[in-house]
Amino acid sequence: MYPQANLDLLAQRKRALMLSIRARREDCSAQLQQVMEPVVWAESIYARWKAISPAVKIAAVPIGVLLKQKLFPRGGLVGKALRWAPVAFSLFKSKR
Repeated sequence: MYPQANLDLLAQRKRALMLSIRARREDCSAQLQQVMEPVVWAESIYARWKAISPAVKIAAVPIGVLLKQKLFPRGGLVGKALRWAPVAFSLFKSKR
């Protein structure tokens, strides 16, 4: 029905296309793995947090407040920056 030369040319183009598709899939897979690294890390942190008992979570709040007061006193630059950070973030978010 078709000349053999045309069929050979089509087969050659098909092989080239399949190789191109394979290369793009491998590249996409590599990029996806790189993008998913932070997500996997966050999921592991979340799983660890869920494994902690509620009593420990409740006790962690006052300990965190005490640590913040000791490490970042209100008079310091870092303490002021942490205090105003939510306001600054909301302003930057509203400007975008």
